[in-house]
Parts: sequence; structure tokens; C-alpha cells
Amino acid sequence: MRSNLRAVAQGVITGSMALWNVTLTGDPWAPSVITHSNGAERYRETLTYGTSGGSAGVVVSDEVHYSSDSGSTWTAVSIMTVSYNADGYVTAITWS
Repeated sequence: MRSNLRAVAQGVITGSMALWNVTLTGDPWAPSVITHSNGAERYRETLTYGTSGGSAGVVVSDEVHYSSDSGSTWTAVSIMTVSYNADGYVTAITWS
């Protein structure tokens, strides 16, 4: 089941699944949380931004959680980590 949650989460986050609503929390240009919802189902992305060097101001971590009960309880699904070089170019994206 965890593998399926990851597959659906990646589809929702990349925008390839229709009928999911999106809510942003925090700065609209750099939201701290993005919640995708469809009925009682929710995927919550908690974003962390870099503070120095090539990663300053861009997402370095995206923690994804799933809820089947409108956000009352959450299950960790995956973490996407993005690495950048000194010039700000992406050098690696990993999912764990």
C-alpha cells in the first residue's frame, strides 16, 4: 500500500492527476505547505527552502504526507530532496 501511496502522491504533486484541488499556506511565492485534496483524501507537502549558496530561496526538501480522513490523521509517504550546485543548477533529485 505504501508504494501505491507514493505513486499517487507523485502524480498529484507533478500535476498529472485531474480533480485534485490545491491550497497554499504561507507566502504565495514560497508556500510552506501545499495541500492537495479530493473529497476526504489529502496529500500535504511541507516545503523547506534553502538559505544560502546555490539553494538560497528554492525548495530543498518536500515532505509528503497522506490523509484519508480530511486531514485528521496523516501518514508519511515520501521525502523529495533537491541538491543544487553553487550556481543554483539542480544536480540531483532523490525520493526516500
